[in-house]
Amino acid sequence: MSRRNDLKAALLPLYEQLKKGVPALDLAAERAAQVESAILELWEQAGLGAPYQLLAVGGFGRQEVYPYSDIDLLVLLPDQTGNADAELTQFVQSLWDLGLEVGQSVRTLAQCGDEAAKDISTATAMLECRLLVGDPASVDAIRNQVRDAWPERDFFEAKRDEQSQRHSRRGDSEYSLEPNIKASPGGLRDLHTLIWITGRMGLGSTLDELFNRGFLREREYSLLLEAHEFLAATRFALHKSAGRAQNRLQFEHQAPVADSLGFTGEHPKQQVEAFMQRYYLMVMRVNEFNEVLLQQIAESLYRSETPEIIEISSRFQIRDNLLEVTHERVFEQQPQALMELFALLADNPAIIGISAETTRLVYRSRHLIDDAFRSDLRVISHFMEILRRPQRLTDILRRMRLYGVLSNYIPTFGNVMGLMQHDLFHIFTVDAHTIQLVNHLTSFWTGEVADQYPIVTDVVQRVPKIELLILAGLFHDLGKGRGGDHSEIGAPEAEAFCLRHWLSAYDARLVAWMVRHHLLMSTTAQRMDISDPVVIHEFAEQVGTLDRLDYLFALTVADISATNPELWNAWRASLLRQLYRATQGVLRRGLDHAAPSIGDLISDTRASVAARLEIGDDRLAAYFEPLGVSYFAQHSVDEIEWHTRALIDQPELPLVLTRNLAAGTQVFVCGPDRNKLFAAFCRVLDQGALTVVDARVCTTQDGRVMDSFMVMDANDMIAIAEPERVERVCQQLRAAFADPSANQLCNDGLTPRIKRYFSDPTHIKFYPDSHRNRTVMELVSPDRPGLLARVAGVLDELNLDLVLAKIATLGERVEDHFYIVNEQRTAVEDPAVLAALKTRLQQELDEHA
Repeated sequence: MSRRNDLKAALLPLYEQLKKGVPALDLAAERAAQVESAILELWEQAGLGAPYQLLAVGGFGRQEVYPYSDIDLLVLLPDQTGNADAELTQFVQSLWDLGLEVGQSVRTLAQCGDEAAKDISTATAMLECRLLVGDPASVDAIRNQVRDAWPERDFFEAKRDEQSQRHSRRGDSEYSLEPNIKASPGGLRDLHTLIWITGRMGLGSTLDELFNRGFLREREYSLLLEAHEFLAATRFALHKSAGRAQNRLQFEHQAPVADSLGFTGEHPKQQVEAFMQRYYLMVMRVNEFNEVLLQQIAESLYRSETPEIIEISSRFQIRDNLLEVTHERVFEQQPQALMELFALLADNPAIIGISAETTRLVYRSRHLIDDAFRSDLRVISHFMEILRRPQRLTDILRRMRLYGVLSNYIPTFGNVMGLMQHDLFHIFTVDAHTIQLVNHLTSFWTGEVADQYPIVTDVVQRVPKIELLILAGLFHDLGKGRGGDHSEIGAPEAEAFCLRHWLSAYDARLVAWMVRHHLLMSTTAQRMDISDPVVIHEFAEQVGTLDRLDYLFALTVADISATNPELWNAWRASLLRQLYRATQGVLRRGLDHAAPSIGDLISDTRASVAARLEIGDDRLAAYFEPLGVSYFAQHSVDEIEWHTRALIDQPELPLVLTRNLAAGTQVFVCGPDRNKLFAAFCRVLDQGALTVVDARVCTTQDGRVMDSFMVMDANDMIAIAEPERVERVCQQLRAAFADPSANQLCNDGLTPRIKRYFSDPTHIKFYPDSHRNRTVMELVSPDRPGLLARVAGVLDELNLDLVLAKIATLGERVEDHFYIVNEQRTAVEDPAVLAALKTRLQQELDEHA
């Protein structure tokens, strides 16, 4: 127990040294020495010696041990084991007394070779073996076994495939919100993979060796060493924060790690964002060097003795389908060739990439991208040529970002490199999100996602100039991180960039307009009552033309899809489609035509429903009479027809109808009105693991409720697939009429860990919906089970009625809009009532966060 306590106590001064800025790799080596000393003491106490040998392997072998790292040991046996089984058993058992996660293997030299041949991970660990006790020649013997089992090319291919599979499991992105600092793309494992491969190739087994032997240039060496040190410090601090072996940088550990590494800010959020931006820049650096250096090794392994060389110009040629410079002074002599390189890549589909040496030359030449470069007409022409060829644009922009060209050419892009937003809504950094957005736009243009995005694909394929849409996508978020409204900051910068690139004043203004208003369509669709003709007309006035509508629609869909894959679902698609088509109609008729009045809307709706039904006029008029204005204003012709067919013959109430649509499952409930019914319906849906994305509440003049919900499976965000589940929900909704107080919400703390971390207080504000005589309540709050039911309960408590609910879940929070009225069915204007509503909702929601 004493050794365990001693090892634990030995961590405290290491933590203090980390806080003072001592290099973490030095601390990891010191920790390895502490562990080694304790292990050797146990080895000696067990009475083990020749012919048994003890070796450290894996991270322990390379003397990179973090506070709670696994410790891997190899006991090397002679061919004839003798009679030391008892001593070995004692030694292995005593290792656990150290309080460490120890992995040990006991093998002969021949068995080492057999195991290495079976598994590339085992072989890699053995390559890093380090002698603790025994004959130094054993290390070379083990490594030779590995080399025999894994020739250079086989080892390279196996490690490259292993890395590719690891990246794929983690979404091929270094920009995870909670990255695994060891295994995610650009993490420590990518650095290790590079060193393992170069070690097997005989190029060097450490960064120092790679530099000293000329494989790394001085600048490359210093940048990689800095990244390695930062990631090592992050892992050391993460182990400290978690108190255990932990490699996933979860939200709750990001602030303590940032503090351990000396990051500061006016508040913890700023501190974390500064730390994470640094983290993302470091992993991107590792990713870029890993990619280019492994490519260089691949080129040397697979180089043809008779390469096919195609001359393009005095500056460039194609060698075995890779683009390369003709000599190493090309960029120095003709800087514009830095942009020409990417234009050639865009223009020639036969080119599969850029040679490693040319890529490294691009890195070393980035300083040539200055104001003179940006003003060079040849450079401008090449850049616009790239944007006008969307087929390979995503790959080219990714390369330009990775190689540092994009951030130098558009300096404001450099400002957002690695910039995260500390929430669950934006799952990518700003620069990664921007590239994703452009990828969506190019996918629409090529038609490769037409099945998933049929309407926007058609729209993008007919826009007059695809490059304007792409420019708006590139600039739409570049104003972030500078304070103020990023749309307003970015718009004039986008316009100036366009004018500098010789676009017409009209086109430049159009791009600036898209940047300034890139959130307009999504906020209108998700927050406003888009069944209201006045809302549609006001939106159409802001858009102005059909071309602008097409551009904005495409940009909006791409922006939502690139922000978070979970955000784009059938419901959001249906909202945007409805808004797009309604606005299209207004713009085609002309903005000088006023929006139809509510009376005209109801008359048209009733006439359209009547035309679909074979029901006598008098009978239909009698059925429609008690339904009221809000019912017709809030439902489509198709929905009213669906309801009418079920209700016209006066069936027994309560009645529950359901149908699956592309946007989700639509639920319609009709029955005698009672207090607290809407809250009861919400509880039923919540307990059925359903997410309400839209709710419309109507009370008829003859005392019935006619409430409509659009719901989706809370896990998959799709319509309910199981008929028995639908029937169970229907039964519970019917039962709610008998006892609305049943099915009370449980306060059992089901909010997920990742959402509990974002526990900001609830914010509420009110504004009038004057032309409908309603009050709109905007509620921003952390998402949690039962939220809508709790809101409905508070409204019931204060004798307020909900007319329409627009539900928007954005990662860890909701931004919901509730259209409410008082008992007189008019807007809630009494300041005391609004204050009481705000107070009660904040109490109810924040208490159950």
